[in-house]
Amino acid sequence: MSKTVKVVYVWFALVIASLLAPAGASLDRDDLGAGPTLDDAQAVVAVMTGADKSSVNFSMSEEGSLFAQGTAVAWLGNTPPPWGRNGVQAYYPLPSRDFPAMADRLEADGWRIGDTTADGFGAARGVVRMRVLTGVVSKFSVPGQSPDEASVPDMATVQMKHTISEPALRLSWVLWLVGALAGAGIARLVRGRPGIWGTLGFSLLSVYAVWSTALLIVDTVEHLGGGLADVSEFFWIPKLIAWLGIPVTVIWLVAVLARRARSAQPAAGDGSAEAVAGDGRGQHGGQTAADHGRGQADADRLPRVADEAQTDSDHDAQHQ
Repeated sequence: MSKTVKVVYVWFALVIASLLAPAGASLDRDDLGAGPTLDDAQAVVAVMTGADKSSVNFSMSEEGSLFAQGTAVAWLGNTPPPWGRNGVQAYYPLPSRDFPAMADRLEADGWRIGDTTADGFGAARGVVRMRVLTGVVSKFSVPGQSPDEASVPDMATVQMKHTISEPALRLSWVLWLVGALAGAGIARLVRGRPGIWGTLGFSLLSVYAVWSTALLIVDTVEHLGGGLADVSEFFWIPKLIAWLGIPVTVIWLVAVLARRARSAQPAAGDGSAEAVAGDGRGQHGGQTAADHGRGQADADRLPRVADEAQTDSDHDAQHQ
């Protein structure tokens, strides 16, 4: 197997794997667009500060489509989730020097704490992921606030979102492996030579593959870690390119199979003709051998006949 053929095997395996993996994450489809709310953020800040929830008031907050919603939105069978409901950011005076104590309070409340630094820390509980960062980290502009006005001493940003569930993550990776095997099978079917149209189809699908794989990796990091990872989605761009690549790839593959079937039929016919010709040659050879045997037997009898005729002639001469 040449190096180029090996590259095609790996390429096809990764592309088909990335097409199937999001189907597993789509188990969380109902959770898309239903992330944490400002009320959830108030409850978390109350735990971190040891204050009553009713006393926590956010002077600035953002509730909207702030974060990547993971591999589930990559599934080609899913429509985009509702805009403005997948995450929340709240801004509250939380001195960074108190971050270790805040993390301890969250841990006592059942949260799993990630890495804690001077700039912030992450936490996880169930499918909720959170991070606390120093300063105002605005995803969008805060209405009525300029950057200078938003710069409040000891202000911190609290970000919260939902991540992929464990069953969905497991199924995603299982389907990823199944897709990789299927992709390698397609590469073997075409003998590692995709041609122009196969290359075009898989090139279009590769854009989607990179995006889908990145989301799956981010989901895995978020699920296993104690914090919030983020990646830009732009879900309509890779999906659009994928929907262009799918028909090109399917038509190419059908054409390859049809051409393979047509080429196999004459080959079968030629084999039958050769078999018939071979039988004819065998029968002719057998007849020739039999004729040769009979001729040889006749030749062996001729000397005996000649000797008998000569003996009879000598006997008649003596009798006379």
